[in-house]
Amino acid sequence: MPSDAQLDAAIAWWNASGGGAIPELPDNLADATAALLRLRPFDCWACSFGRFEAPDPWPALAVGNDPRADVLWAIGAADLAIAGSSSDGALLVIDRCADPRGEHRAFFVSLDGEATGPYFTSTAALLEWATVLRETASDDDDDATLDRDAPPRDLWNRSALSGVGALAAFRGLSPSLFYRALRAGTWPETRLETGAPKAGDPARANLLRALVRFAKTRALTLPDDFDVRALTDAQRVFVERLLDLERSAKSRAVPAYVTSLAKHKDPAIAAAAKAWSGTSKAAAKAAAKPGDDDDGGRMKAAYEAVDRCLLQLEADGELEFEEGERGELVEEVLDAMMKCRSGDRAVRAAVTVVMESAHVAEVFADDGTLVKAFRRALGG
Repeated sequence: MPSDAQLDAAIAWWNASGGGAIPELPDNLADATAALLRLRPFDCWACSFGRFEAPDPWPALAVGNDPRADVLWAIGAADLAIAGSSSDGALLVIDRCADPRGEHRAFFVSLDGEATGPYFTSTAALLEWATVLRETASDDDDDATLDRDAPPRDLWNRSALSGVGALAAFRGLSPSLFYRALRAGTWPETRLETGAPKAGDPARANLLRALVRFAKTRALTLPDDFDVRALTDAQRVFVERLLDLERSAKSRAVPAYVTSLAKHKDPAIAAAAKAWSGTSKAAAKAAAKPGDDDDGGRMKAAYEAVDRCLLQLEADGELEFEEGERGELVEEVLDAMMKCRSGDRAVRAAVTVVMESAHVAEVFADDGTLVKAFRRALGG
């Protein structure tokens, strides 16, 4: 049940935004607060309250290249309710799990997934801030900026039990890592240790523990008494996708979700899913041949060869990559090569990708240099 302070703050906000009878709200205080803001959305210099609809991050996680999808997924997995957005793209979120004092904390999440200020220790504090902004003329505040200090590192925020702590932990283990791993015949490594699932902990904490084990074992293990019905929609989809990835890791088949994306209404997503499927099938076929190992076979070797080639070209001053996008470039090169029927055509396809890819910042080498580099790397 909301405290007097929480009720007073909600009523003050409602009156400042138009008054009238407050409609029935969700039981969870974070959801109720987010609903109040959505029902009376408004824009000011500090924030657009109640004006954000989160797109489905999963198509980009599986076959795309949008870091924003990793952030949106982490917000959902960490059980945070989105209540608005700021002019610099940060999202205002409210922790759906109460802290030890019974309060639901709120903060902003930046474009790269960092928890930032302003930080609110309760929904009452958040609504009081929103009320002041609603009642204050914003004409003189056009040049104002939000205080972006990080949330305080108290015991709660430092643990994965909190929204701040869970968000930071989930960010490092996005499902996009596992989709790319299955596609390339490699597997991501993690040094994160979270222990076994514990009864009574928030679902997000136990999901994080299960995710860490999945990264280590390629299998999803949940406690016998884990109540999937208690998960949010975002968390339930997360579990379903991990089970799909587990089946794919065991069978070397294309994940069912990726197959479904081949019919997506967005042509770019559909094309990426078809290319993903083609690469994965080729990897499975190569891995089944005699002499290949069990961890990716020829596809893994090809991936590593292309990666080494690109690194050497960078070291020789022939290429510059967009920051953090070499892995995406390797996959793009492999996609093009897999469609070719001869080694010479595959090399030419790789050169074309490097010359035209958005993942490359600058190309200083000529075609001949690139052709020789890829031939050496691939043993030609």
